[in-house]
Amino acid sequence: MSGKAHWHLLCYDIADEKRLRRFHRFMKDQGLPLQYSVFLLRRSSLELIQLMERIRQHIDEKTDDVRIYPISANMEFIALGRQALGPGMTLTAKGLIELTRRAD
Repeated sequence: MSGKAHWHLLCYDIADEKRLRRFHRFMKDQGLPLQYSVFLLRRSSLELIQLMERIRQHIDEKTDDVRIYPISANMEFIALGRQALGPGMTLTAKGLIELTRRAD
């Protein structure tokens, strides 16, 4: 059993352009892209450790910077400008974070 999943914000700065593109493609399979180098993840502690091991295989720890921040269940957020979540998806702050589909 891997425990209860929690929300995390993953941000990265990858120095090499080719590695950057590869890492972004990898991350799109791992979480929800909020911005080009910012992803929303829902993982248990064990799943997060496993993800960090996979991330290590994709980065150069001497030049790249990857940070993962836990998000509190009671945290509110403010979003300005467009949200690039894809057609029909909205990010809201109800409870923690909820993704909803708008009727088109």
